[in-house]
Amino acid sequence: MPSLTLPMLKLRGTTLLANAGDGFAEVFCGLGGVLAGEGLFKGNPPSPLGSFFSGTTEGLAQDAVSRADLFYLDVAHGAANLLDDAAILAERVFPNTFPRDTRHVMVDLTRPAGDWLPFHAQALGSLAGSLQSHAEVTLVITPLTSPVPGQSIHHLRQKLGVSEILLLDPPALSSATSKGLCGHSLDAECSGDFPLATLLAAYAALQFLNVPKELHLGLAAKAGIAHLSGGKPPSWVEIQS
Repeated sequence: MPSLTLPMLKLRGTTLLANAGDGFAEVFCGLGGVLAGEGLFKGNPPSPLGSFFSGTTEGLAQDAVSRADLFYLDVAHGAANLLDDAAILAERVFPNTFPRDTRHVMVDLTRPAGDWLPFHAQALGSLAGSLQSHAEVTLVITPLTSPVPGQSIHHLRQKLGVSEILLLDPPALSSATSKGLCGHSLDAECSGDFPLATLLAAYAALQFLNVPKELHLGLAAKAGIAHLSGGKPPSWVEIQS
């Protein structure tokens, strides 16, 4: 892997909507990100966004969304909640919020809560294009949670119209973008306890940095391994070493 220099790895105030799981948010902030709406969005698991976009909290929620660069939607908190959050962002919030060139949405389908059904996959597929019209979208899937099971990630990305499909199929990690396909084999140290939140938070952070795209998978995997071996979220220094 080509050497990188620390000045390249600065998020420079990149903001994550605070309504994300603690593990993901901790890693993202540890790598230099900041939270938008931290005083409003509290709780683990995160509350559905719909509960904030009404009444006295709507203005505060709109402000947090307008300042956020990254939105992380996790199916681990329920398929219905994920779909509701995606619909609120795509249909109600983003169209009425000043656009940001850096806006990115990561939809994580790697750890379904047990209620993930083909109906949910189809509904998410129909929402993906709407989200993409307002932000770059990375859809993270496993073979079991793919909106179109058995279809290659290259064709799935084209079908859904999103910026990227990230496929986690241990020990393989694969990505499909408009520039083609790339892959990475997770280290032999990886186990069932591999910190996926760390891998995905680091991968999301890399979308905002001046790092060649072909290095993203490897660096994100190294972040997970560093966390696994050290028991705590890694720094960019540890990831690069």
